[in-house]
Parts: sequence; C-alpha cells; structure tokens
Amino acid sequence: MSLCYEKREVAANGVAQALAEFRAAGVRGVNVTLPIKEEACQLADILYPRAASAEAANTLWFDDAGRIHADNTDGYGLMADLERLGITLRGASVLLLGAGGAARGVLGELVAAQPARLVLMNRTLARAEQLAARYELECLTPDVHLPQAFDLVINATSIGLGANREISLHPSAVAPRTACYDMVYGRGETAFLQWAAARGANQRHDGLGMLVAQAAEAFRLWHGVSVATPPVIDFVRKRLLG
Repeated sequence: MSLCYEKREVAANGVAQALAEFRAAGVRGVNVTLPIKEEACQLADILYPRAASAEAANTLWFDDAGRIHADNTDGYGLMADLERLGITLRGASVLLLGAGGAARGVLGELVAAQPARLVLMNRTLARAEQLAARYELECLTPDVHLPQAFDLVINATSIGLGANREISLHPSAVAPRTACYDMVYGRGETAFLQWAAARGANQRHDGLGMLVAQAAEAFRLWHGVSVATPPVIDFVRKRLLG
C-alpha cells in the first residue's frame, strides 16, 4: 500500500486546531500519544467503547462527513501480545502497576479476560481507588508485603524512563513462576525487568510487542487490512533496537 505516515508535534490544548488542519489536508487518520490522548477523546464526534472506557483515545480517523471517530487500541495491543507470549489471564492472579493513562487504556480488557484476582497498585492510593471503583477492584500501595506472589505483574508506570529508575514494589509480589511484563521497551531489559530478574522472575517481556499490536489494530481500523505482527516485532527488535 502506498501510504504517507509522519510524526507531527502537537501541543496540549492545540489538538482541536491540529485535527481541523489534518482533516482539511485530507489526512485519513492519526495516532495520538501522551499527553494528549484525553484531549483527543473529548474532541470525538463518535466515541467507541474502548476509548470511552479508557477516557483516552490513541487512534482517530475522519469519515466522509468530516466527523472524528476515536478508539483506543492500547488494551487490544496488550492482550494480543500476552496471547502471542502464551500468557493466560483467565483464572490467574494479576497485578497492574500504575493508575495513569497507560493503566486506564488496558484495564477494561484485563477485567474482561476474567482473571481470578486483579489488583491495582499505585504510590498514591487514592488515585488507584478512583480508577478501581469502576470495576470494584482491590487497591494496594507498592510497599505492601504480600502473602503470595502474582502469576502476572504488568508495569504501566514510567519507571525506567529517563532518570526514574526506582522500583518500590515489594519483592514478595514476584516469584520464579511470575511473568513480568513492562509496557516500556528499549535496548536491553528495562529497569523494571532488571529488578524482576534480580528477584528470580524467569519470564520477562517488554512492551515492544504491545506497541506493534496496537499499531496493527489502528491500521486495521483505517484500512480494513489485518497485519501479522511477529515479523514486524522481529524487524524492529533487530534493525532499530539492536
């Protein structure tokens, strides 16, 4: 397919103007990144359930009438990558670290997967409780000692980005059998995955597969074409991340 896909910097509070310009220029659709996903969601004429649940949109497109459609493919991307990795959520105990936009984007899909236990952890407990109230989930602070490790721990925080490398999660949350998944990715293991390795977790995965899967879902929404993600993941891992 002959396509043009470019990055454009859009300031907060400038999303409406940018979308009007894109629409006038004949742009078919756009991906939206932090910190303007919430603003993009609010500007939608047609809001899809995944974006409504997350209160944030990462995939927009325009119809023939010029209306803005908004969806969120982050949760889909996470679930697709966990399936690729052979990680089963149904009946499992799952810990989600964080209560910000990344956590909101995937929480609905995590709940729908029917884990036996799903716990939210955040340094600011009130923020986690506000998010968990929709689904009646359990909330804890990261320093709590746990009687039993989780089957899956998902990091949806900014730990490991920039100078923020402090891991405050209590070691009791993980065991050798625990699968640890970080939505962050990069060259080598992230700070969170290094922390998990030091505490014996044998299954450690970064978020590159989630990135590719959410992009593939956005591509399907725009063009009606499904893309096989494993070759793309391999390409990015080898050619771009080294």
